Amino acid sequence: MADICGEQRFYSRYDWCLNPILSIRQLLRHLNEELDAYGVSEGWQREECRINLYLFACAIVCTTDDYFNQRLLDLSLLRSRVPRLDFLLTATEWVFNTPASLLKILVNWRAWPWRKRWNSSLHEICDLLIAGGDSRMTSSIFPRVGLPERLQNHKMRLPEAFRAQDFTHQDVISLVQRFCAASEPNEAPVTIIGLGTGGAYFAPLMAAYLKRSNWEQVSWFSIRPENGRSIREKWQLWNLRRRSTRVILAEDYPVTGAALRLTLQILEQLKIRPEQISVLAPTHAAQPDWVRLAGIPDKIRVFTIYPAELYKSALLQPESVESWYPELCPHKR
Repeated sequence: MADICGEQRFYSRYDWCLNPILSIRQLLRHLNEELDAYGVSEGWQREECRINLYLFACAIVCTTDDYFNQRLLDLSLLRSRVPRLDFLLTATEWVFNTPASLLKILVNWRAWPWRKRWNSSLHEICDLLIAGGDSRMTSSIFPRVGLPERLQNHKMRLPEAFRAQDFTHQDVISLVQRFCAASEPNEAPVTIIGLGTGGAYFAPLMAAYLKRSNWEQVSWFSIRPENGRSIREKWQLWNLRRRSTRVILAEDYPVTGAALRLTLQILEQLKIRPEQISVLAPTHAAQPDWVRLAGIPDKIRVFTIYPAELYKSALLQPESVESWYPELCPHKR
């Protein structure tokens, strides 16, 4: 009975999950609550807190990036329907969006360096999640600054892979482990590009794992290729060409392959060779043919995991269930 009461107390803090689309203000508050709970928790409860710290930190970073990457004018739909006007439409977007992006950075000048400092905080959380153990973490690792109201009120997007598709951080690690098993660490820089919301959560965790696996120069960022490219995203992508980097594309379950297809076209325009590119994404039972739909050439290496290989599948094996039974039902033998 004591264990059941302990679970009720632990999970009673998460009533807000019924409305999980949180603002940055709410994310920061819940992150601090989780950090307090982490300091006094033990066993499985501490592990749950570690996972939640990772999810909150990723949500804060992803939502802030979405805020700064918003574009005043998006003509991508018109461009796809009238390709002969591509140059004119692109120039029009540049004229409107470039000043707007620079103005947003200028108006939010305190939030901009605050966001950049979050990368090192997120790395510490990812490293803690990978290493496990009883390492301590304090609020001092998180950057603090007074944020503009508009940014604080900006709402997050749901990471569907974690929220609705039973994907876990263990599965993200399994994906990057498959890449490591087929690749030798070297001195060449590696950049992980997270596609969409799911990729924005995958990329920092994969980067932390590579660094722990003796990959020296590892960086990451995320983009939403289907929404066009912001000024910041264009600079990050152009930097790939300048550094002759090795590129890893990370995405959650591809459906139509559109995001991967668009990203590969962008990399081709930047003269990134297929041999420099790897794709890491899980395969859903409903769309096993995503590699062909995305138009991924044979020279690009693809690493995936299948439904039967997911962490949840291992937990549902009879031997796993048997090991939990005495804890869940102590009065029955």
